[in-house]
Amino acid sequence: MKKLTSYEAAYAELQEILQQVQDADTGLDDLEKYMERANVLVEFCKTKLRSLESKLDEFQPKKTGQDSLES
Repeated sequence: MKKLTSYEAAYAELQEILQQVQDADTGLDDLEKYMERANVLVEFCKTKLRSLESKLDEFQPKKTGQDSLES
């Protein structure tokens, strides 16, 4: 099992799993293994995206209730 190091690596592994799952020759035991790994990868990607979203929110200006300077 590969160590998760980046969003891009996790996404690439998910693409590989998708190809394996779509292969008609993939057995049920392998499907179960692939789906378990895919769940780990999806959660890793979600965590990375949430972290990035949180960091991006820090850069957005705070609303003060005085959005308009018009009199």
